[in-house]
Parts: sequence; structure tokens; C-alpha cells
Amino acid sequence: MELKQHFNTYLLSSLLLLFFISEAYGKVSIVFFQDKSQAAKYIKLGVLIFFTVALIQEKKQLLKIALLCCFVVIGQFFLKDGFRFEILTNYVKLLFPLLLFFYFNHHKNNVKARVLGFKMFETILLINSCLILVGLLFDINLFSTYRGSRFGFNGLLITSATGSYFYATALFYLLVKHKRQFFKKPLVLFTIVCTFLLGTKVGYVAIFVVVASFVIHFISIKKKKAPLLLLALVTTVALAAYVFFFKFGLFNKIRVEDGLISSILSYRDNLLVEITLPYIQEYWATIHYILGGITDLQIRSQLGFIDVFLFWGIIGGLLYLYFYAKSYITFKCTNTSLYFILLFVFIVFLSGNFFENASLAIYLLVIREKILESQKN
Repeated sequence: MELKQHFNTYLLSSLLLLFFISEAYGKVSIVFFQDKSQAAKYIKLGVLIFFTVALIQEKKQLLKIALLCCFVVIGQFFLKDGFRFEILTNYVKLLFPLLLFFYFNHHKNNVKARVLGFKMFETILLINSCLILVGLLFDINLFSTYRGSRFGFNGLLITSATGSYFYATALFYLLVKHKRQFFKKPLVLFTIVCTFLLGTKVGYVAIFVVVASFVIHFISIKKKKAPLLLLALVTTVALAAYVFFFKFGLFNKIRVEDGLISSILSYRDNLLVEITLPYIQEYWATIHYILGGITDLQIRSQLGFIDVFLFWGIIGGLLYLYFYAKSYITFKCTNTSLYFILLFVFIVFLSGNFFENASLAIYLLVIREKILESQKN
């Protein structure tokens, strides 16, 4: 029993470190050797198997996974080449967050586990933010968010989506931790700057939502400066959006050529209309509208909320989203936590690979632990 408790004490911090190092190595491998390392994939698979075995006595939770797996088998059975390896792998990725949340709901983190997890998260945040700054100052390709001329630096985080999710989570983590002292902490200011340097729309939205949340909840409404600060924030965001989408840069170019919606969604609307919907019309039978089904990952719309229903169908998708929300939201939805949830709901509609991103599930677990800690104090 003591060995088990000792293991669980170090599990969250170890997963954070392991995932960061493996993905960092993957990015190095891509940039320098033009070959994506499989290390992160195998590590996450090993972790997923561990969670599954560890939950073997949690029949209620595993029945939920089994039900979703049944949906997959039925939906894919009625599609030609439905059981291709890459398709099944993606379904496994979708199940990873559920197994992670189920495990930590059953094996709750003790005080020491939380402290170690928070320290590891902040250490990774500090190191990666320093690498972003180095990348900006010396124009280092390894630390760039994008390949090509588009501006952005995300350190050793492997993709733009992972960078966006990590820093959006980090900003809310720091807000929950510091509350009224939020803007007085050097790490907070450094994190805001680095979130801006990511060059992603999700990063910009995260900054706005976090700052707005701070103004609304931690600056007394009786003080004259509160509404003025909120007005200044909204005005700044409006001006920034006008400049990005109507005056300069890549987003303005896309708007001129293909419209504002394509600019905001980075052509994901085109993917939906020209590829995803025609695929559904041509290949789906009635059963697929209920349980979902897919034979080619390239037909995804890259809009997280829509792709959930592409994979799971209407009934399966609603169940998946319910299981996800129910297993994750174990805290009271008040004040800052509500804004955090709304931000990530918005992200699900705006970007792709939300539910498949195993690293994001770990980051979400960290902010949940911080919220739970703050609500106990």
C-alpha cells in the first residue's frame, strides 16, 4: 500500500516531465532529421495501457469505455477499410483523456502529489518560455511555431495546437494561484508575453479571456478604474483584431482572398464544406449518423466539436462529450473556473485535435488540481 501511494505521489509530475521531454525530442527530430520520432507515441500508449489495467476493478468506468468501443466497431464495420491502423489509433487517442481522468478520479492526488505536479508544471513553463524568448531574439527555427515565414515561437512544444493549449492552461493556472496578485508576479507577465509570441489565435483569445476574468472578479466594481480597464481591454482587442484581419499580415491576406470566416478558422470552413460533408453524404449509411465512422483522417474538418460527431455520430458523440465533461469537472463552476471552461469550449469549436491531444489532458488535470486546491482553502 505504501509503495502504491508513493507511486501515485510522483505520477502526475512524472507524466508532465515524460510527455514534455518526449515531445521536445520529437520536435528536434523533425527539424534536424526530417523524421518524426515515435517515442512520444509509444510512451503515451504505455501510459494508456497502464491506466486501463489499473482501472480493471472500476467496472463502471470501463463499461463506459467498452460502450464507446462497441460504437467504434459497429460504425467502422459498415465502412470499407474501416479498421485501418491509423483510424483505430486515432480512436485510442480519443479515449486517452477519459482513462486519464477516470484514473485520477479514483486515485486522488494527495497534497504532496499536487505540490510536485505544480512545481513541475511551472518549471516546464519557465524553461519553455525562456526558449521562446531565445527563439525570438536569435530567430532559431527549432523554437518556431510554424514552418515557413509565418510569425510565431512555441519553444519545444511540438505543434502550434499543443503550444496554444499549454499556455492557455498556464494563464488560468497562474490566475487561480495568484488571484488579486496576478499582475504583480514576474512569471505571469513573462507568460503573457510568451503566449502572445506563440502567434496563434487561440493564444490571443486566451490572453483576452484571462485578463477579462481578472478585471471582472478581482478589481472592485466600486472603483472607477474597473469599468475603464474593461473598456480599455475590449478596445485593445477590437483594434488588434481589426489590424490582424483587415490591415496587415497573413490573416488579412486570407480574408481578402477567401473571406473573413476562412481567415478566422484558418480554412477549416473549407475543409468542412468541401471535404468532410461530401464524405458524409457519399459514404455514411443511417447507422453512421448514430454511431459515426471514418476511413481517412484527411477528411476531418479540424474543428474539434464537429469531428467528435464525425468519429462517434450523434448518440456516440453526445455520450463521449458527457463522459468527458462528467469525468473532468469535479470542481464547483464558479468565478474563474467558469471562464476557464468557457474558454476551452470556445477552443473546441475553433481548433482541431483537442480531444486527441494527450498532453492537453495532462495540462487540464493540472489546472483542475489547482482549482480544487483553491476551493478547499
